[in-house]
Amino acid sequence: MSGTSSKIIRARPHLGTVVRIEVAGADHAFLTNAFNELARLEKIFNFYDPKSALSQLNHFTLNNAGISAILGVRNPELNELLTLSEEVASLSQGYFNPRREGRIDLSGIAKGYIVDKTVEWMLSHAPNSISGCVNAGGDLRFFARRPREVLLRLGTSSNAVSRRLKLCHECVATSAPYAYNDRVYYQGARRAHAAVVQARSATIADALTKVALFAPQEIVRRCCDKMSAIAMLFDNRGELVA
Repeated sequence: MSGTSSKIIRARPHLGTVVRIEVAGADHAFLTNAFNELARLEKIFNFYDPKSALSQLNHFTLNNAGISAILGVRNPELNELLTLSEEVASLSQGYFNPRREGRIDLSGIAKGYIVDKTVEWMLSHAPNSISGCVNAGGDLRFFARRPREVLLRLGTSSNAVSRRLKLCHECVATSAPYAYNDRVYYQGARRAHAAVVQARSATIADALTKVALFAPQEIVRRCCDKMSAIAMLFDNRGELVA
């Protein structure tokens, strides 16, 4: 495969942000296909697209078991993420809540899940050994190898601060409470300027940032212990507060 030894970096608008993929050991055509897979997954979980599988699910009035039975065969990714979302909601005592006004909204976890699945697709379809990173606006997953530390921007674009962080896991997610002011399904008041969670999957890291932002510390600790994650809170100067 010619032209695959150097690192390739591409960025495209997806998931309400700019998704950046870096890969060494592949060519541009492979990266295009990886973005196509990401776009396919994005369509499944789009809360606002009436044609998405998630929107179709929200039209059903069946109970959760019935929904899973009907849609699980046709949409295994949706079924998988629904199950995981309910597990996180239960473990966090509802501080992570995948429901909004009677409908299912997976926006607090789907971005990390899509990052994970895109990386899995890349690893399973690469003709050669590859390494790199997928960064979906603060939801990162390194594969094959990870750097010792990473520079993160904490907060929203209007009030972001930079923080260099040592990596203990291959996945890291950041969240700011300001992004959820209009989403009442996250309970309680904000506890910090930003949360950072490291985990073995971007899915778990993404979901637990919301728990870290809003839940009492004992619940955050329990979730992290159960899901092998590390949660940190930072103030508006980028200083560690919890």
